[in-house]
Amino acid sequence: LALDVTSSASVDAAVAQVLDAAGGIDIVVNNAGIEVFGAVHLFADDEVERQFDTNVTGVIRVVRAVVPGMLARGGGAIVTVGSVAGRVGAPYGGLYAASKHAVEALTEAMHFELSHRGIRVSVVEPGQFATRLGDNSATAVAMVEGGAEHDRWQRYRAAQRRLVSGEPADPQLVADVIYRAATEEPGVLRYPVGADADLVLETNFRLSLRLLDWCTAARVPFIYASSAATYGDGETGFDDDWSPEALNALKPLNLYGWSKHLFDRALVDRVVRKDKLPPQW
Repeated sequence: LALDVTSSASVDAAVAQVLDAAGGIDIVVNNAGIEVFGAVHLFADDEVERQFDTNVTGVIRVVRAVVPGMLARGGGAIVTVGSVAGRVGAPYGGLYAASKHAVEALTEAMHFELSHRGIRVSVVEPGQFATRLGDNSATAVAMVEGGAEHDRWQRYRAAQRRLVSGEPADPQLVADVIYRAATEEPGVLRYPVGADADLVLETNFRLSLRLLDWCTAARVPFIYASSAATYGDGETGFDDDWSPEALNALKPLNLYGWSKHLFDRALVDRVVRKDKLPPQW
């Protein structure tokens, strides 16, 4: 079954083919997606259009084609594969995150528009998994390899991989959650998947943006020095000589336990003691 979500004609033809063969559609999973990396100020118009045409307009084309039939049949389920990037924006992933934020907004709107008419609408929010999304990824042409922005991006990606111990998780976990979202009744609107997704969402929920900015500087090595000395032992995370004040501040937030692998100890201490911001800020 051929289906190109960037073409309304292709989507309509694929849906018509399924309706002819099965008589109706009960479940739709929007899983098509691409990722275009780069600093926001370096994206060309065609790169922005490509990202949104697949990840956002593609979803609209599919739901436009299937919802009338679902309403006529009295219900159904629409599951869209979003991303934890739909809840937070990461450096050099801003365009992808913007598209996934749009998916979150569309899903939430459709939930209110369609749930009372029998159509369950939900979004699955994976973290980093070993999928073939990279096969559909691209980098902004202006992100020249060897240039300053490209080098900063590569250092950030290396730090980001520490959230999953260097290896993305088994995508079967995501498949299982997609199945759950499609079949669970009444179900919920959002389904985060993965330890890193839980970590990121919990952190953003519990920390103010200012505290998050300060504490996560160690995860953004292009802001501070990227030497191993900055990151404690450079291998397992950080040294264990956290101050009692820092530990006491983190424990009530349920952050200690993975905080040594995410936060810069010295910055946490500064936040707790309410010292001045570092000069870089």
